[in-house]
Amino acid sequence: MPPNRRLPLLLLLAIVSSALGACASAPAPVAMDDPDTLRAERDEWRGARGGAVMLRRHIKTLVDTAQTQESAESHVSVHLSQVRYAGTPAAETVRFSGPPGAILRSVRARVLTSTEVTAVRTVAERRLGAKSAVDPGRVVWELDFPPLPLGGILEVVAALDVPGTVTNDARWLAVTGMATGELLLSWDLPSDAEGRLGVVGAAHRTVATEADGRRVYALYLKDLPPRGEDAAYARYVTEQAEPRGYLQRFAGTWRQATAGYEAGLVAPSEALRGGYAAPIVADDADLRARVTRAHLWVRDRIQRPDALETPWDAARPLLGPIQDNDLTGTDKVHLLHWLLDAAGVEHRLAVARTALWPRIDPAAPAPAVFDAALVWVPALDLWLDPACRTCDPGAVRLDLTGGQAIALPADSPPVELP
Repeated sequence: MPPNRRLPLLLLLAIVSSALGACASAPAPVAMDDPDTLRAERDEWRGARGGAVMLRRHIKTLVDTAQTQESAESHVSVHLSQVRYAGTPAAETVRFSGPPGAILRSVRARVLTSTEVTAVRTVAERRLGAKSAVDPGRVVWELDFPPLPLGGILEVVAALDVPGTVTNDARWLAVTGMATGELLLSWDLPSDAEGRLGVVGAAHRTVATEADGRRVYALYLKDLPPRGEDAAYARYVTEQAEPRGYLQRFAGTWRQATAGYEAGLVAPSEALRGGYAAPIVADDADLRARVTRAHLWVRDRIQRPDALETPWDAARPLLGPIQDNDLTGTDKVHLLHWLLDAAGVEHRLAVARTALWPRIDPAAPAPAVFDAALVWVPALDLWLDPACRTCDPGAVRLDLTGGQAIALPADSPPVELP
């Protein structure tokens, strides 16, 4: 069966019916699958049986809207069924992620053998960093269950609560280390909201439908191989919502999608100077010389050992960190901004996406996809990374090289960093 098969109509209608039977504040519990159906899928699997296989991976997101984004509460259900054909690991492990701020509310699990169905509990639960996810800031869980007997099926249903409206949700299509028999990803939201679902790295087709006050965006695939280095992923965004006439624009344009970066990086920057004069004024006649002098002065300031681990929005008054030689990478960006202002150099604060994450589609605006702060000088087309202790003007640290960046305010799409 080809991996880009479209979502069958009956299955799509079932998703819509499920959505209509619940509301975002009280989602209906997800039912476990029919045991005989799972056993049949186990027995009929025609792929490799050298370890474990994800028979089914269904992830449904119920997007809530409200008069203010903060007063909404969205929900995610993760429904996984994997079979152990070979190997004897110490534990059977499942991994899944949620949007930023997601909270794991409950986990139900059972083991199916050829003759029995037994409820099981997790033996270990870990909350990981986002490095295995598609985007920075996502929450990743790894759950360990007792080892499966050969031929045993582990079925897991996890419920997540997500504060606010889910405006961006990105998920790998394939699973690391195992093939997937069936993948279903869906996002359903009130008809007062408009979303967008696309796939990056593959040509799979998505489906959108609307009925009885709900909209559903979905992707259904069969027979996916294990995830490789050039992995494809699905990205859903809520472009806008208008609950009770309160229009909220989230990601129709890059300027809308980067509003949070302007609020957290650009808006507070000038106030961090405390009304003081700049520590130095680069008054060279040549523009490049002014930029270079300001950049090197900031770059060579002593910074704390964990300077590059500081979040891009960790703004704080600059005078104390300068005097105490306690500068973070974010402090240095604000400090360089200060010096370039004093030198009369036209420039813009910018945010970057570390090359650790997969590339984003410049034509598809999305919030919360960048994780580092930079400075850009448009007249010289120079990206400045003052927290990189070895970088001259125009160079960025190694983990940003080949990543993507966007200048603020965002009047053009992201570009690739040199």
